[in-house]
Amino acid sequence: MSNRRYNEKIADISGETVDIFEKSLIYSGKYWMGYMEKKLPWGSFFLLW
Repeated sequence: MSNRRYNEKIADISGETVDIFEKSLIYSGKYWMGYMEKKLPWGSFFLLW
């Protein structure tokens, strides 16, 4: 396998990994927001920041 082809494969894999990571962050962010809404009224949520 040529060096250039190898680098392209690495870039593909790392791009996909970043994509999956971003999606999981967005998902967990939405989950936590929903959880906090149920546990706390909005006023106290903003006090935490």
